[in-house]
Amino acid sequence: MAENRSEEPWRPAFKTGQIFFGDPQECCDCLIWELRTSGARIEVQPEAMPPRAVRLISIALFLNQPCEVVARDGRKMELRFSSCTERAPPRPR
Repeated sequence: MAENRSEEPWRPAFKTGQIFFGDPQECCDCLIWELRTSGARIEVQPEAMPPRAVRLISIALFLNQPCEVVARDGRKMELRFSSCTERAPPRPR
């Protein structure tokens, strides 16, 4: 039986990131407020109008994920990670 991740609690992140989308490639800065295994809650500039499919990247969180926009309320967006998992390589300590 598949694990139900919608019951997983959100954990604070509060890191910067970027979302990439479109052809030609466009980029939009964002603030990542919360994370869980299956997605993220982010905030973007009010004029940002990304499509339904984006890529979320945050070097600070070692995050590089294709995502689907599942909800938007003003500047806040909820993203669901696609099944493909890619993580940025860890930084040397």
